[in-house]
Amino acid sequence: MNSDWLFNLGRALLLVAVLSLAAPGQTRQDAQEQNLRRKVEDEVARLFEKLRAEQGLPSLTRIKHRQSLEELVCTSAMLDKAVWRENSPGALIYRTDNPAASSPELERIARFKDPLESKNQPSFTRYAVAVWPSARPESEQPLYWVGIQIYMSAWWEFIDNNFTDNRSYKDDWKKLVTPQCRGVD
Repeated sequence: MNSDWLFNLGRALLLVAVLSLAAPGQTRQDAQEQNLRRKVEDEVARLFEKLRAEQGLPSLTRIKHRQSLEELVCTSAMLDKAVWRENSPGALIYRTDNPAASSPELERIARFKDPLESKNQPSFTRYAVAVWPSARPESEQPLYWVGIQIYMSAWWEFIDNNFTDNRSYKDDWKKLVTPQCRGVD
């Protein structure tokens, strides 16, 4: 009787494994593209940190993945235009031929100085980078959309999102995201 139970358990686990492999999900090409994007994001992040250090600005902790930024940068690549209105000096989406090289946009966001630092207010301590490849309409040369956003500490972001008047419009960015960019990773 014990061996029958063990045999059925083995069959059930095998079935789950086969179904999970057959389930729709990320293809090999999607995984390769995501890995390439992550490598380019790492290069942009290193350059961002280097530029901040050269300016004598405090270092920021990197958020490895920020879904909202990924979706907005993907949307910018799909529409071939920045979808964000620059209503914050700590957020920027721009396009470039070479994301690993310095640009005026990257230098501008890297020079961001925390306006609350001297006022004993919650300060900005983190940043996220997202990169999305795109093709130029006139040629097939690679073009990249880069997004960088600077954030408050996780604790203050939680407070801001849940216990302030910010709640009513905190998800407005979702209205800018195209359907094909919803849920991208």
